[in-house]
Amino acid sequence: MTPPGSLTRRRALAGLAALGAAAVAPGCARFGGEESGPASVAGGGAEGGADALRVQLAWTRGPQFTGTFVADRDGAFIDEGFASVTLLDGGPGLDPHTTVLDGAALYGTTGAQHFAAAVAGGAPLVALGAVLRRSPYGVVVAGNAGAADDISGARVGVPEPLVPLWRLAAGRAGLTGTESVLVDWSITALRDGEVDALVGFLPTVARKVSAAELPVSALGFDVFATPLPDELLVTSAETLESTRPALVRALRAEAAGWDSTLADPAGAVTTTVDVYAADLGLGDELVHAELERITPLVAADGSPLLTVPADTLAAAGEVLTELGHPVPPAAWAVDVADEAATDG
Repeated sequence: MTPPGSLTRRRALAGLAALGAAAVAPGCARFGGEESGPASVAGGGAEGGADALRVQLAWTRGPQFTGTFVADRDGAFIDEGFASVTLLDGGPGLDPHTTVLDGAALYGTTGAQHFAAAVAGGAPLVALGAVLRRSPYGVVVAGNAGAADDISGARVGVPEPLVPLWRLAAGRAGLTGTESVLVDWSITALRDGEVDALVGFLPTVARKVSAAELPVSALGFDVFATPLPDELLVTSAETLESTRPALVRALRAEAAGWDSTLADPAGAVTTTVDVYAADLGLGDELVHAELERITPLVAADGSPLLTVPADTLAAAGEVLTELGHPVPPAAWAVDVADEAATDG
């Protein structure tokens, strides 16, 4: 995801007036902010019928949510019985978990580590599936590198929030002689030769170094024996119990959106840039560069979209436990994504 600090939440909402009405085209979502209050359960529906759907995004609107945008563009949520769709912007200072726990959104997206830490802290959250079935985090290395061993002895720049994950990945890969250097979320340290490699969210970091014409290689943390699905789709345990059919329908629409994105990435880029993030000035080149690295993570393993195979889930559980945030089995409700795939 785009590093913290690049856009404030209010800036992300600014300029929507230029889009005209709340719905920019038939089937297009409204974008909500603080004014969106909770319903009994957002998007539920007493008998599984039509209701307003609210979805909490983990961050400001960008390429990692393209599948959701395309699902809305194509009317997939409406086809699943929802009367309307509102996408709630995330951003600095906003915890997406709070929105779903308060019932202000039917579900939301979040990072795996963020989810695990919240659950370990007692939050009654459950994960329904994962948009990215492989970790979007990893290391960008100056020069050619194809394996974790290729960066043994390197100076590695690491943003502070990613230090625990990097230490675990380096240990699991058996790296020796590497030196960790605290850096910010920019590529400055790599560009200026202060470090030999940079840890970060690969779709964004790789796009930045490519734009700077730096000869680099990108290694996902799967290469470091540290698999971790991300962009989890989460809700509260209470919402799952009371509105499971609505969640199944919503995930079926999400999967349809990502399927269309994989089939027509150019059209998905246009949808993101010209409609859903039109006020953010992202540009076709930026969205294309990041989406190009996101889609393989979405389609990984060849299993139905959004589902998390048992072996992947077990491996992720081990990683999160080693990070100090074990997730109890009851918090993994990924059978919801399985049911959506089966029904589809």
